[in-house]
Amino acid sequence: MPTVVAVKLRNYPKILWFDPVLGNYKENDYVIVETERGREIGLVIDSALDVTEQQIEELKSPLKPVIRVLTDLDYDYVDQLEAKGRESMTLFRELIEKHGLDMKPIEVEYLFNGDRAVFYFSSDERIDFRELVRELASGLHIRVDMRQIGVRDEARMLGGLAHCGEEFCCTRMGGEFKPVSIRMAKEQDLPLNPVKISGACGRLMCCLRYEFEAYKDFKTRAPKKGTKVDSPLGVAKINELDTPREALKMRFDNGKEMLIPLRDLEYRKNNDGLEGTYRITRETIEAHADNSMLIALGALDRERDLAQSSLADTPAEYRPTLRPRRRNKVDSEKVPPETTAPIREVVEKTEPRKPKSRFGKRLSGLRGATRSESSERVESRQQEGNKEQPRDASQKSQPSQSKSSRRRGQQSQQRQREQVANRKNRPERQASDERISRPTGSDGTTGPSIGDAGSSGLGGGRKKRRRRNKEGSENSGS
Repeated sequence: MPTVVAVKLRNYPKILWFDPVLGNYKENDYVIVETERGREIGLVIDSALDVTEQQIEELKSPLKPVIRVLTDLDYDYVDQLEAKGRESMTLFRELIEKHGLDMKPIEVEYLFNGDRAVFYFSSDERIDFRELVRELASGLHIRVDMRQIGVRDEARMLGGLAHCGEEFCCTRMGGEFKPVSIRMAKEQDLPLNPVKISGACGRLMCCLRYEFEAYKDFKTRAPKKGTKVDSPLGVAKINELDTPREALKMRFDNGKEMLIPLRDLEYRKNNDGLEGTYRITRETIEAHADNSMLIALGALDRERDLAQSSLADTPAEYRPTLRPRRRNKVDSEKVPPETTAPIREVVEKTEPRKPKSRFGKRLSGLRGATRSESSERVESRQQEGNKEQPRDASQKSQPSQSKSSRRRGQQSQQRQREQVANRKNRPERQASDERISRPTGSDGTTGPSIGDAGSSGLGGGRKKRRRRNKEGSENSGS
């Protein structure tokens, strides 16, 4: 089985395999390796990695050899190359500004041979840098390679500190970038604030992907928030899920909170098999509770002991009796009738229950009366109520009104009566007005009025109406 050496290059995210060529290399050693671009410096990650022949055949290019480990002279030479890279960076910026190109220079890397340099830059669009390459090559007298990178690669090359205070994950661990989605932040209950979940590169932080599978697995096994849990101290509710500890934070009715491991939570299915209930035992509470919860448990035990002692001192005839609960068909099939017989005998001896009806308030005083007697009294009261019928529809039982509303109602009724009386007396008033308007002569006859047909060509219809009104008033007077 062949053995290879895993080496990580300076600005290359992947870990490459090289042929050791019978050399002894250790981890964290800086070595010189042969690549397609020329000789480069790399860091040994694994000195002896056993691989199969099939894995070597699947490589895109044959294995390149490791030349040697860096010496002190090589380290001095590397420092000189880095100084040349900083000087070339200044020229790189000046030429970009001269040509007005929309690109951001990142770094200049000189290969170990010294006759070739790689210029890294970032841009949102494709740039035509042919003229720039000519001027760089003529000014530096080297071979120039231009490489465009993204914002994530830029952050990895420059380095820095993240929100957590640690070095960038991409710089510290390297490797290829994998896609990160906003769903990963939602699954981990993180605030969807771009400032808090974005890194220095402006994209979603790489660490959101590291714990995504752990949160997803824990939420599939744990109950949801708001689930009720039965306990000796009453019903508790799950408020938070602590994924790193795999624990649940519960809140009781008295306001106390407690952290319970998920493994100590018990689940019991109901008889129907559709839903179940969660519960925690007393031992679990005692193992994870603080002093206040233990004090509450002690108070609960004292109350229970006091209730049992008081029940033991009470005579048997004054002890509370249990009534049989209603059972469905499933319960009646499970419970034999012989077990419910003693309970039925106790219930028959006790005081009869009060009848349930809409006259519950009237029947509240009939303590000890039988159902037949109470029903007769109710019927008699209903008959007495039916005899007392209101005389007028306006005197019927109405909801309670204020004095002002009653006064307004009386005034409206009075106005209606006056309107009816005015309609009845209108013919009499018209006849009296006609007698006053017509003057009488010496012979006792009335003269023509202003609207008579004889005096003018108008008013024929009015004269007829007045005549009919007069005849009607005379008839009524006779």
